[in-house]
Amino acid sequence: MRRRWDERQNGGDQDPQKPLRGLGAVALSVGFLVPMIRHYSQFKRVWDAVSPADPKAWRGGVVYLNPVDPRLFVPREYGGIGMTLNFAHRRAKWGMIAFLAATAGFVAFCVLAL
Repeated sequence: MRRRWDERQNGGDQDPQKPLRGLGAVALSVGFLVPMIRHYSQFKRVWDAVSPADPKAWRGGVVYLNPVDPRLFVPREYGGIGMTLNFAHRRAKWGMIAFLAATAGFVAFCVLAL
């Protein structure tokens, strides 16, 4: 007896849970996307309300130094994607010290491991 073409392609037996897995994947995707979209819209509203960074505080268009600005992260000067640190902020100084110490420790570990 001849089987149909699609049965031969799928091995003959169809998995009865296949549609349920597809629906589960869609529900999981929607479950993750909806909170992300809500969070982004709230973040965007707050970010748009924040005043832009002081143009006089930029050094070379890369480094932002403004001790009066309470923000740790500020938007890039030329409207680029992302943010940069306010290097005059107290937390930024400690963060840079920790980053440099970790980098020096990693380099020392690699050199001593040879």
